[in-house]
Amino acid sequence: GGIAVLFVAALLITQSPRKGFSLSVLDVGHGLCVAVLTDDGKTLVYDCGGGSGRFAADRLSALLWQNGRRRIDALVLSHPDRDHTGGVTALLERFAVERVLLGPGFAKDERTMSLLFEQWTPWEIVHGTTRLAVGETTFEIGGPGGDVGELSDNDTSLWLAFTCAGQRFLVLGDQERRGIEMVLAERPGACDVLVLPHHGRDAEMMRTLLE
Repeated sequence: GGIAVLFVAALLITQSPRKGFSLSVLDVGHGLCVAVLTDDGKTLVYDCGGGSGRFAADRLSALLWQNGRRRIDALVLSHPDRDHTGGVTALLERFAVERVLLGPGFAKDERTMSLLFEQWTPWEIVHGTTRLAVGETTFEIGGPGGDVGELSDNDTSLWLAFTCAGQRFLVLGDQERRGIEMVLAERPGACDVLVLPHHGRDAEMMRTLLE
């Protein structure tokens, strides 16, 4: 079969590999917000930005509350750009967030770091690739390892991968050419569902990912 490439053209796009488990990409304007709801009641959110920021949080909150979710087990923030983080303040006000995983670009982002300290939210900066167990689901979260000083903010983005019911999912942030090369070097595996990087803007890199 082919790869399902997710573009946000409606209020919500959802892929459900099995009953009660879903990956949803929300339409938040110019930005990204992805929610993974597992069938054992766990919630992982990847980025929350777009529009005014609070707009993204409103869309995400509605989805989570509709599904009976009152807490976020893991919040993954790919990189510090506002179109990926603008809704985080409102999100932390509304939900108990168990832990936050940050791309290496956040080491220089005083605004987000101060917010997490104020909220007493556990956080860690991810270098390289790590595995995160959220309930019965294991997620792979990866980003650049070592010194990222020569990389653009976009290329420091984290990526997210996981498998459910035999389907492989890969979610990318704003990776550009160098970032995509680093993702492919980590060999996240052939995927069935791909959320394109940088809002699907780079046609050449899109072809590279789909090959």
